Amino acid sequence: MTWRFSRSHVETGNECRYMEYLRYYWGGTGVVPSLLGMDLELGTLVHDALARVLKSRSLLALDDSLADALRAYRAKIPQIGFGAYDPQGQMDLGEALVRGWAAARLPFYVENYTLDAAEAERERDIPLGDDIALMVRSDMRVTRKSDGEV
Repeated sequence: MTWRFSRSHVETGNECRYMEYLRYYWGGTGVVPSLLGMDLELGTLVHDALARVLKSRSLLALDDSLADALRAYRAKIPQIGFGAYDPQGQMDLGEALVRGWAAARLPFYVENYTLDAAEAERERDIPLGDDIALMVRSDMRVTRKSDGEV
């Protein structure tokens, strides 16, 4: 039997062993909070918008991609635990992160790489030993135009 784990599993264990037990082992499956995590949902907003922009390979898709991601985020607001944070401030932060990355990095990727859309969001196990594997999911697979390196 192979023990499979993720980066978030390891980070949770490093932060608090009891939280790791509750999330991953309690009752044989672990339990999760009923509220969505603010940080996780902000990351999802940014990821979804950038994924669409990358697949289109154009800044022309930026506004529509952001609008769709923000609409999805807004629909989840009642389920997100914000604490003292302002939901609008989180949406503004997500938009700023996406627009900043697209302005600063997208031209470089478009010029130097091709995107293999079929490989996007593919889950893989990276063997680390006989009975241990790290679970990963790549956001995209790119090929460098200059030499074909993946």
